[in-house]
Amino acid sequence: MAETTVQKSYTRSVTFVKRNPLFGFLIVIGIILLLLAISKLMQPAAQESADIQTTKNVAIYSIGDGPKATYGARIEKEGVITIVAQSAGIVQDIALNEGDKVNQGQQIISLAANYQGSNPSSVQTQIAQTQYQNVLDTFDNQNQLVQRQRDVATASAENAQQTRDISRQSIGETNDLINNNQTQLDSMRDMLDDLNANNSGGSSAQQIGELEGIIGQLQGSVNQLRSAQRTTEYQAANDKPPATLANLEKEIALKQLDVQQKTLELNKEVSRLQVTLAYVNEAMMYPASPFTGVIENIAVRRGQTVNPGTELATIAANEIETTAVLQVPKGIANALAQGEPSEAIIKNKTVTLTPYYVSGQATSGQLYTIKYTIPNEYQNDLTDGEYLKINLPLARANTTSTTPLIPIDAVYQTQDKAYVLVASNNKAKNKDIVLGEVFGNFVEVQKGLGSGDQIILNRNIIAEDTIKINK
Repeated sequence: MAETTVQKSYTRSVTFVKRNPLFGFLIVIGIILLLLAISKLMQPAAQESADIQTTKNVAIYSIGDGPKATYGARIEKEGVITIVAQSAGIVQDIALNEGDKVNQGQQIISLAANYQGSNPSSVQTQIAQTQYQNVLDTFDNQNQLVQRQRDVATASAENAQQTRDISRQSIGETNDLINNNQTQLDSMRDMLDDLNANNSGGSSAQQIGELEGIIGQLQGSVNQLRSAQRTTEYQAANDKPPATLANLEKEIALKQLDVQQKTLELNKEVSRLQVTLAYVNEAMMYPASPFTGVIENIAVRRGQTVNPGTELATIAANEIETTAVLQVPKGIANALAQGEPSEAIIKNKTVTLTPYYVSGQATSGQLYTIKYTIPNEYQNDLTDGEYLKINLPLARANTTSTTPLIPIDAVYQTQDKAYVLVASNNKAKNKDIVLGEVFGNFVEVQKGLGSGDQIILNRNIIAEDTIKINK
């Protein structure tokens, strides 16, 4: 019924417009003007609402505030170690379990070369021990033999010296004998000369012949004595080759015996070191704890094959010292505020830490080291090797109006310039700046900012926005 009425009204309107087109046109124009008037009346309220919506709350950073640079520090726990396999093998036995107390040097795991439990390193240890024991058993006897040979060499040299002394004593006796024979020889020659002078008619020919024979024999005896004397003098002299040879033989013999003695001692020490080396190699098959503590984890099972570097167990000492180690650029190390604590975030808690060491030279490439001691109450919240965020306070001398440091996230950059937004009379204003060196989360501003400038940190702000600073 209602639909029929609407259709009839629509039909009458269309018919009326068709019959009176000018009147219909005027009606349409009137409707449009009415809509424009209504829009004009509503425009001031909409504009006022828009003005209220464009006022934005912002966070600021004031020039002169002490900035903080955030870095990740590596956690190093002294007293918590992971024992790894030093050689390949098969896990034969596990002596301890998680939670068990372990003493220093106590064996934790046994490795074998095969599934029967054979261990070549143990055999090598036995061989080295046997060889070393043999060296020990024979060492004293060999030392005594060397000493006896040294005594023989010394005695031989002393005997040669005494022989030369005796020979020198006999030289005087030989000289006396030669002199006596020479005196007799001279007398006989005088007698021979007299006989020859008085031998008229050959009356003394027989005596002359006999005397000449005696003189010849006596001369031969003198010659033999003189030859023996020269030989004795040569052999008895301390500066002649026989004495030199005897002394050299003694020296060579003693030095050879010294070398032999040192060789014996060297063999003894080498044998001892071979036993030690064998023990070291054998110990690689029987990992033990380096200190007293608690077994935190056993990472293998019996029968498992392991290779060098395979994790076997984790041990925690009774006393653990945890250190946070930072590696920072030189600029941060130099700008660190001395005497002011740093802030570490541990399990969503802010903990103040004071560095106990700041390196004066680069320790890792071009990076400098800063170290912190973690308080005991937070050590269980950290694991060895993890990274901890630490906020470093930078010195105020580096945040003055001369070369201020500002948060790097507040900087806008284009192809040809850098700028920041500053708060001025509740408006955001652009300020062109010249950037310098970066210090962690902060950057140095060499030009463009002054003391008291308030840098807007929000990234949803543009120039000329109306702002309200968060208190």
